[in-house]
Amino acid sequence: TQRSEKPSAVLWILKNYPELTDGQIARLMRSTNPTVKSIREKTHKSYSMIQIQSPIVLGLVSESAVHDALAKVQRKPGK
Repeated sequence: TQRSEKPSAVLWILKNYPELTDGQIARLMRSTNPTVKSIREKTHKSYSMIQIQSPIVLGLVSESAVHDALAKVQRKPGK
């Protein structure tokens, strides 16, 4: 199910795009900030069982949505 695949997708985003904030990832993946934070900090309850999978391949988010989020980060001053 999509719900069980979200942690895998969040971890993929964190590994490939660490410049995205937890809030951006949560919005992109339709998840919560605490979930994203726990995966980032490796404290998620099922972290050891998470298999990294692309959210684009899983159909959870479009490639253009990922690119839009990255563009927002790059437009911010100081980046």
